Amino acid sequence: MAISIRSEHKHKGTGWEMLGYVCELARARGVKVIESLEDRRNREAIEIEREQGLEVEDCPDDARLVIVRKTLG
Repeated sequence: MAISIRSEHKHKGTGWEMLGYVCELARARGVKVIESLEDRRNREAIEIEREQGLEVEDCPDDARLVIVRKTLG
């Protein structure tokens, strides 16, 4: 699953709400961990992910990416 927000809808809380919804939906379905690869230049998305409790770490296979992860269980 991917979350993508059109530029005219950014800075309105849409991404924040969608990420929260995805986390709750995953938890309700028994998913224990969610992970995503993020371009490290996408600082706005990474900040939203951190605010929602996702941890960010370097991707060992590609210096341009970070891994964002949240344990739901």
